[in-house]
Amino acid sequence: AISETTLRTLRYRFLYATARKVTPPHQLPTIVLAHHADDQAETILLRLVRGAGIRGVRGMQPVTQHFAPQLNEYVRIVRPLLDVRQSEIVRYLHDQNVGWREDPTNLSFDYARNRIRHKVLPELIKINPQAVESIVRSAKVLEEGAERMARMDQSLLDSLQIGEMSSQR
Repeated sequence: AISETTLRTLRYRFLYATARKVTPPHQLPTIVLAHHADDQAETILLRLVRGAGIRGVRGMQPVTQHFAPQLNEYVRIVRPLLDVRQSEIVRYLHDQNVGWREDPTNLSFDYARNRIRHKVLPELIKINPQAVESIVRSAKVLEEGAERMARMDQSLLDSLQIGEMSSQR
């Protein structure tokens, strides 16, 4: 089986190239992705079991920039649906008679994310029906804490810096 990392790299290369083709020159190419709350919970759990620190466990961010080496420039990534459950999206698509495609590899247990999606999250939902929302909310709390700690660290560092000494004229 092809690794998740390889598949993700190929997918993003395609998206970067497409974004550049449709973006006017001198504007930052933007890609809007449909990652949702369920994807966010999977990402957080994956990172947690891999030993991520506070920054890693915060999950995907709604707006980020990634350097696209093949374009030699940054691309903006926007994820507007991170707070929306997949079931809500599917219900909306049904109501609007809009079709979509499911990636057949999403059913393969060869990938860690899929094992979390199909085995771990359903068990967590049995414990707490709001498990996905709770995981996503916890990640936001961690993000806020990480940002607060970074500001405090910077403030402390600034206060400890030694200014020019008067004898060095």
